[in-house]
Amino acid sequence: MTISQPKNHFLLLLICIIGVLTFAFAIWTILRDFTTWRPAYSVCADGSECKRLAQLFATDYAESKDLAKSFLTILVAVFVASITFSEKIVDVNKSGRWSKAAMIGCWVSFLAAIVACGTAVGYMAMAYGVATYEPNLDYHYHEIRAVFLFLAAGVFFGLGLCLMLLAGLTTFLGSAQT
Repeated sequence: MTISQPKNHFLLLLICIIGVLTFAFAIWTILRDFTTWRPAYSVCADGSECKRLAQLFATDYAESKDLAKSFLTILVAVFVASITFSEKIVDVNKSGRWSKAAMIGCWVSFLAAIVACGTAVGYMAMAYGVATYEPNLDYHYHEIRAVFLFLAAGVFFGLGLCLMLLAGLTTFLGSAQT
């Protein structure tokens, strides 16, 4: 056992370094996105196509924001419930490595989904502000980023649910054999 411990510590350190670098890159990208605006139209007069599209986006924003807030609420609730009932899902004293790793992976996936969804709400809010006050600027870029982040949040949420199911099943099957 003592030989594998340094290997586990190195692996944990490597995962932490990769996580910190990924987080730093994500923050840098978000800050760059929020400070860089390109004009999409040279002039955006009243009654023009760009004004009409901006008003359409502003109308759709209210529904998108409500949907995003609901999804974010569900994400946080499931994350908190999975932590609260983790002892029921994975019996820490009796379960093996796979169950524990699946549960930790579940929590990491839920956290990633929460961060992606929250960031997407920020992108949508920025796009809404620009569409409302400066419709000649390219707010579609931020809208598209928000859509991709919402999709990523959905994928992370699904992955987290699958990992929670896997953790519960491995614990259940492991206790059924004994």
